[in-house]
Amino acid sequence: MITLEQRVTDLERELRARDLTIAALSDAVEDRMAGNDLQVAVEMARLEQLCDQRTEELANRRGALEGALLELRTTQDQLLQAQKLEAIGQLAAGIAHEINTPMQYIGDNARFLERAFTELLAAISDAPRAEPDPRRQRRLDLLRERIPRAIASTCEGVDAVSRIVRAMKEFSHPGTGERTRFDLNQAIRSTSAVTRNEWKYCATLDLELGEDLPLVLGYQHEMNQVLLNMIVNAAHAVTDRFSASTDGTPQGRIVVTTTRDPDGIRIVIADNGVGIPAAIRNRVFDPFFTTKPVGKGTGQGLAIARSIVVDKHCGTLAVDSDDAVDSPTRGTRFVITLPAIEGSQRIAVRR
Repeated sequence: MITLEQRVTDLERELRARDLTIAALSDAVEDRMAGNDLQVAVEMARLEQLCDQRTEELANRRGALEGALLELRTTQDQLLQAQKLEAIGQLAAGIAHEINTPMQYIGDNARFLERAFTELLAAISDAPRAEPDPRRQRRLDLLRERIPRAIASTCEGVDAVSRIVRAMKEFSHPGTGERTRFDLNQAIRSTSAVTRNEWKYCATLDLELGEDLPLVLGYQHEMNQVLLNMIVNAAHAVTDRFSASTDGTPQGRIVVTTTRDPDGIRIVIADNGVGIPAAIRNRVFDPFFTTKPVGKGTGQGLAIARSIVVDKHCGTLAVDSDDAVDSPTRGTRFVITLPAIEGSQRIAVRR
C-alpha cells in the first residue's frame, strides 16, 4: 500500500523531471529556430505558460496530499487516545474490585482493633486485683497475639490500595506530547498492577526485569498502552486455553522479561495460551484484524502497538507462536526492541 509520504515523494520527483524536460525542450526550440527571434520568443512564452500551469497543478496536488497526511496523523493520535480510554473503561470494574478487597480487610482490622483496645482498657482497670480472672487473662493473651497481625494486615492493605491508585495514575496520565526519559521497568510494574484483574484468575504473572536498563527516551504514556495491550492479549490467550481450576490455582503463566543487549533494550511478553495459527500469524498487526467475537475486540490493539513501537520509537515488534495442541512450548512470545539511549545520543523519531 502506497503511503501519503511516498506520494509526496513521487510528486517531488515529478517536479524535478518536469524541470529537466522543459530545459531540454527549450534547448531544442532554440536550435531549430536559430535566427528567428520572434518565433523563439512566442514558443518560449507558450512553454512558460504550460510550465506555470503544470507547476500550479502539482502544487495544488501536493498541498492536498500534505493536508490529507496531516489529517491522517491527527486521526491516528485520536484513535490512540480513544483506544486508551476504552481500555481504561474496560479495566475500571476490575480496578474497583482490586481496591475493594484490601479496603474490606482494612475495615475489618480497624473494627477489631477498636474492640480490642476497649477490652484492653477494661483489663488495665482491673489490674490491681490480687487474683486476675483466668478467662480475661486468656483473652488478653489472644489479643496480644492478634493485634500485631491485624496492624500488619492493615498496613499491607493500605500499601495495596496505594500501589493500585499510583499505577492507575501513572497509566492514565495523558502525557506532554514530547519525548521524555522514563523507567521502562516501572512502566511494566504499573501496567501489571492496573491489569491484575484481567490475569489473576487465569494466570500467574512473573516479572523478570533487568536491573541495568538505561532510561528510555520516548512517549511513556504510549508505551504504557503497548504493554497493556500485550498483557491483556496474553491473559485472553491463556483464558481461551485453560478453564477455571477447581482449587482456584491458575494454570496459565505470563512472563514479562526485560534485558539489555548490544542493540538496545529487549522486552519479551510470553504466555502459555492457545497460540496463534500460522495461517494468520502475519496478519496480527493489521488494523481491524481480530479473531475475537463481535463486541470482544476491534482489532486495533496490536496495530496501535506496532505503530507506537516502530514509527514513534524506531524499534521493532515481532511475534513467535506455537499453536500445536500437544506441544510443550505452546503459547506466544511478543518481542519488542527499543534503541538504547546513552548520554547525548538521540534517535530520529517519526511523529
